Amino acid sequence: MQADYFLSKRTDVYAQASYQHISADGSGLGADISGQSPSSTNQQTVVAIGMRHRF
Repeated sequence: MQADYFLSKRTDVYAQASYQHISADGSGLGADISGQSPSSTNQQTVVAIGMRHRF
């Protein structure tokens, strides 16, 4: 899920959230959202917020 709010023509703020839940299959792997450290459990949540300005 992602939200974007424009403060002006060239500046905006954004928020993004990702959630992953994997079923227990006995493989011993934790949840792993791309680009983040793997979770030690079968669930992982990642939230990012930021501000962009285009020159």
